[in-house]
Amino acid sequence: MLQSEQVFTQESLEKNKTVISFQIKDNQGNFVQSIAESSLMIKENQAAVTQFSLNKNSLEIRSVVDIAFAVDVTGSMTSTIESAKVRLINFIKKSRESGYHTRICLITFGDYTLQKCDKFYDNDPADVTTLVQVAELISEITKLKALKGKQDPGGADLNENPMRAVIDAAQASWNPQHQKFLILITDDGFLYSPNNQGTVGSLAPKYSEIKESLKQSQIKVFAVTPSLPGYNRQFGSEESIVTLSQGEWFNYSDLISGKITLDTILNRIIIQINTTFFAEYIA
Repeated sequence: MLQSEQVFTQESLEKNKTVISFQIKDNQGNFVQSIAESSLMIKENQAAVTQFSLNKNSLEIRSVVDIAFAVDVTGSMTSTIESAKVRLINFIKKSRESGYHTRICLITFGDYTLQKCDKFYDNDPADVTTLVQVAELISEITKLKALKGKQDPGGADLNENPMRAVIDAAQASWNPQHQKFLILITDDGFLYSPNNQGTVGSLAPKYSEIKESLKQSQIKVFAVTPSLPGYNRQFGSEESIVTLSQGEWFNYSDLISGKITLDTILNRIIIQINTTFFAEYIA
């Protein structure tokens, strides 16, 4: 591995306890599973921090994980949603059985965001009382369906508005101390201002708005979409949303063909959780 330097800025300057979370990739792009404290040097305002603890998300030490599930509910998504519902419910149950503490919310969209991430449902395996919230969440998931006819939120234009859903998700009540993931599923391209507003006008966001939302929220986008600029490739001179957020991209057609499932994506999230290190010290 080569030497690498990263700069972190702590938002709450009055706090004397600092926790830095990070991941490391090797030259092949694989997440590193372990690192010695002697391999890490921390400086605060150029002064060396000599006493710090280094831990990794593991069975013994786990941070809470916030996951927002944003799904296109236009008519063409019928079969995808039905399959995703089963997988998501299984993930909720398996993550609890495996000891992962998650908070999950749901977002639905078409040309506009129908359901925003107004509530994170707590799924804490160490707290039996959260089973009530788990039941509520599963109930909400079972209600998900693709809307057709006059109810279809897709409008007359060809594309949907998933980027507005990303911005809306970024404004949700994420816990700043938790790892944050957004799973975005759509079978279409996206509306944007000023060149592809469709019928929604200024509701189609500028790419600069999307970029700023990802920067401020620090959510990692796991996008299940067609292969298009902005999703998994550069959008003009700008990086894609998965690159900007350090997330991952999955081809929507692979989901339809069965080459991958929602389990594939959720397992990739587990890998990211398990390869996150935490360096902690007192100033």
